[in-house]
Amino acid sequence: MARRFYNPGTKINEIVKFDHPTNDIKDQNIVSYWPVLAEAKSFFDVPTEVSVPTLDGDTTQISVRIADIIRHDYKHLGVVMIDPSRDIKKKPIGDEENIALNEKDAKEKGDRIWLAHLYELVRDHERTVMEIKAKGSRPERARGNVAFAFKTLGIKDPANDVEDVLQREQDGGKVSALEAQLAQMQADMAKLVANMSKGK
Repeated sequence: MARRFYNPGTKINEIVKFDHPTNDIKDQNIVSYWPVLAEAKSFFDVPTEVSVPTLDGDTTQISVRIADIIRHDYKHLGVVMIDPSRDIKKKPIGDEENIALNEKDAKEKGDRIWLAHLYELVRDHERTVMEIKAKGSRPERARGNVAFAFKTLGIKDPANDVEDVLQREQDGGKVSALEAQLAQMQADMAKLVANMSKGK
């Protein structure tokens, strides 16, 4: 049996750690690892049971909490678990829960949470830029996931505005320096011409 999830964001390729019980009294729980591979904007499955070896050399199926871990750890990224057996009359699904009854609902909810996540990254960066500018310092441009959020949402990084202003000021400074140098050269040339005229 498996749990189906929807991943609305970028590709996930990570390892999750989980505990599972054993028949060995000396070691009641074993730490195991499960690779989470989910393509961007796609559905993926996670097992609720895994096969483990027993002390007599056989294997047995045990329940594992991988799905619960993924639902918890990737909630902020909009990863939604599909639970068609959920009795919504007895236990309605809240907006804050990353659970859905079917793929359609999972996609809608997941996309909404993912979009909110991207906007939150942008807002945090914008607040940081404003605070740094208020102190008279130079803010850094967004990087990594934050830069991705700005690009995806089609919003301009406010730190770029600062860079543009500084670049214009720097370019203006270069022009002013060249103009001053040219003016000095013209003055020197005028003096040279004047001296030559006196020599005549």
